[in-house]
Amino acid sequence: MRLRLWNRATDVRIRLLRRLLGGRFDPTRAFVVTSAPRSGSTLLARMLTSMGSASVLFEPLNLRDVPEAAAAGFDWSTYRGPGTRWSDGEIFLRRVFEGRIINPWTARELSLSSAVRAQRLIVKFVRANQLLPWLCERFRLPAPILLIRHPCAVVASQLGYGWRGTLRPDCPAYLAPYPGFRAVLANTGTQAAHLAASWCLEYLPAFLTPQPAPWLLLTYEGLLLQPRAALTRIGEHWGVRFDMEKAMATMDQPSSTVSSAGIRGLNGWRQVLSPAQVSSIHAVVQGFGLCFYGDADGPDEARLYAPDLAARLHAMGSGPR
Repeated sequence: MRLRLWNRATDVRIRLLRRLLGGRFDPTRAFVVTSAPRSGSTLLARMLTSMGSASVLFEPLNLRDVPEAAAAGFDWSTYRGPGTRWSDGEIFLRRVFEGRIINPWTARELSLSSAVRAQRLIVKFVRANQLLPWLCERFRLPAPILLIRHPCAVVASQLGYGWRGTLRPDCPAYLAPYPGFRAVLANTGTQAAHLAASWCLEYLPAFLTPQPAPWLLLTYEGLLLQPRAALTRIGEHWGVRFDMEKAMATMDQPSSTVSSAGIRGLNGWRQVLSPAQVSSIHAVVQGFGLCFYGDADGPDEARLYAPDLAARLHAMGSGPR
């Protein structure tokens, strides 16, 4: 009886949200947050709602919970290169940005009160990193936020969750011109190394794009250590203002995606990963040329934001291994 009442209440809520949000938004004004899984994007999206006029649409590329994404041809790690015409993907994402893809999964961060007030959508992805250059070409959006977190923290969190797909990841099409990177991928041999390779593959299309890129790169470590500065930077790019006190209060609330297996803070991974796992992760990340994370808790920002990073990665990946 209690389950039937819960299902009925959920159905009513979703119908109301569809009526409130469906087709209400200009798809060129959506705010996009994208990251690798387990990188803090839920926390960031919640902090961004402190602007007071935006609501979060949650993970519309989750194929299990959003069948429209699978029908449009998305997979778990979709890649489309700049210049690619993909009408089904564009139509689906336009519907997302218009607020038309509403179900219990995508609406898990939506309340009726926030939906009533919402003037814009914050669309949070952990399955869109490889699409980012294509996405920015096909949609005239405010600069999306690309959030990155230490690969050791990401891998530790994924292992703690019993992450599926811990075999060697498939070689994506965009690695065809890069025999060096293909060799690194082919030589991964442990679960931690496979997950580290997945982390690299998620970010490589963005880092292979020459600067200035049409998105805003933000680190999870910077968000935790200097949240006001991070939000100020975002606000300047988006032309919005945040309620800083509300945003800071959000940081104390547990994320809906964090359980006892989550890796909190900056260095919780040090208590979870073995020295061999850490060494394996670092070897893979360095093999892909993403050398801005190492033994320190945070990134080497000079390397992360280096204007010649794309050129160095192209040269490194193009060489034989």
